[in-house]
Order: sequence, then structure tokens, then C-alpha cells
Amino acid sequence: GLGIPAEPLFRSLKAVFRLPPIKRKHPMKRLLIPLLLAALSSSAAALSPRAGTEIECPVGGEKFWAQMYDDVPYQICPGNKLVFKTDRYGKFTPQELARYRRIVNSQAYRSLPKNAGDEYYLAAFAELSGEYSASRVGYLYFEAANGAADLSRTEKQRLYAKAFRYLKQALRETHDPIELNNTRYALANMYRISGDFAQAGKILQQLQKQPLSPRNRKQLEYVLESVRLKDRGHILSVFDGR
Repeated sequence: GLGIPAEPLFRSLKAVFRLPPIKRKHPMKRLLIPLLLAALSSSAAALSPRAGTEIECPVGGEKFWAQMYDDVPYQICPGNKLVFKTDRYGKFTPQELARYRRIVNSQAYRSLPKNAGDEYYLAAFAELSGEYSASRVGYLYFEAANGAADLSRTEKQRLYAKAFRYLKQALRETHDPIELNNTRYALANMYRISGDFAQAGKILQQLQKQPLSPRNRKQLEYVLESVRLKDRGHILSVFDGR
């Protein structure tokens, strides 16, 4: 994403806060007002977007602005849609770069729809890289399907098929309890998105029997309610399988 500094949020603190005159017999007020102004300044800075860094795409050399922070794990070049890990930038081996070139130049990657979101490219890149488990690839395809409102019916069906294929494979291969919970959650949502509410409800009820944190159990109840309402729309996914 781009990080462009915003204009100051406050033209004048005096225009926002009409501070009473300081009385000499209360010296503590002299300390409180500078602290108040400092706090307001910090709050304004926190509301501003973080500054971006201009970088070059590892393949092709396209320059773009990116937020190179630890909590932004991936970057996507806007032109060729190359996906790479933020913490790998500037450390790519020749073998990695060669693999990246093969992916972005492959027919499978170049044939993705022009209006595919970043989630779709991330899932496709993970699949074509061969470096991720079926569970992870399936979950990424679910996240792409979860926000694919602008795709054509044909493209949606293609995307759904990818998600179902990898999630069903993951159910057979996954043994880690947390990863298995994530797989079930994603698969249930794929049935919900595709309109098979009976199958979605069945998997969610199975998932309810697992030991889950209060936050995840609350999210599960929310999805179950969406199934009861036959809602196929986007759901903010905050489920982590624990």
C-alpha cells in the first residue's frame, strides 16, 4: 500500500481548546497545559498514516511506495503483481529471483482477471510457489473468495473450485489441531459463500465441539448466525483456530 504523509489534523490548538489564563498561585497548572498539548500532538500523529518507503520491485525494477513495517508481512508490486515477504526485501538469492520470474511470467498467473484483488494474487502466488501447505493455500483462496464481489460468475466459480480443492485436501492431510480448525472454518465459509448452507452449518457445529478461545467462539457464533440467515456476503475473518 502507499504511505503518503497527511496534512496536520489541527490548524491551531488554540482554535480547538480555549485554555483559561494561568493563575500564579497554582503552579501545577503550568505543568498540566504543556502535558495536555504534548498528548494532543501525539494523538494527532497517531491518526496520521505511516510514512511509506519508495522501493523497487525485485523483478522488473518498477518503483512504488510500500509500508515496510514488521506488521505488514507481504508486499505486492502494482505492475506485475509479484508477491514477496517484507523482511526478505534486499536479501533475495538468485534462485529466489529466478523462481519469482517464472511465477509472474507463467500463463496461470498472467491469466488471472484484471480486477482480481491482492488476496487473489497472494493465494495464486502461494499455490504456484509450491512452498505452502494445502491448508495455507486453501485458506488464502478462501480469503480471496470472501472478498470477490467484483469478479464475474465464471471467475468466482474458478476461485471457489481452487479453495474447495485445497481445503478438502488439507482435511485429509492436516494433523495439527489449530491448522485443522482453521481448515474447517475456511471450508464451512466456502460452503456458505457458495450457498450450501446445510453443509456449512454441519461443519461449523463440528467446530463448536473443539476447545476454542472466547474470541474464536464468538466469531464462530457470528458465522453460524450468517448461515441461519442464508447470508453469503463478506465476513471479516478474525478466526485463528485457537
